[in-house]
Amino acid sequence: MSVGKNKSGAISRGNRWARSALVECAWAAASKKDCHLRERFRKLSVKGRKLALIGVAHALAVILYRTLTTGAPYQEPNQPVPDERKRQRLIRHYVRRLGKLGVAVHSLRPEAATQGKSSAGTRTQHIHRKE
Repeated sequence: MSVGKNKSGAISRGNRWARSALVECAWAAASKKDCHLRERFRKLSVKGRKLALIGVAHALAVILYRTLTTGAPYQEPNQPVPDERKRQRLIRHYVRRLGKLGVAVHSLRPEAATQGKSSAGTRTQHIHRKE
């Protein structure tokens, strides 16, 4: 959606052979581990998997164009640092998983102090096994 306009996910122009090849490559990139295009697919898939696929195919087309016009070899961009929301989500996920395995996990610090990081950049957690 751009400025109140609903945009279709259908591609109306272009070479159909190149389009189908890019979409196939986009499916592969969406399932490849440690690839920035997989993360892009995940972010775009909120609006639908097919629309996200078109977005990843477009990103691939841009990468191909820039690589071919500059003549420079393609370099994978650095992996983005996970934002705080994603970090907190992962912490909640693994605490829940450990709870299901019978391991109780809780922080040694009061709740207000857990918002800041320690000097090492990690949080100290105390682990007890449920009996």
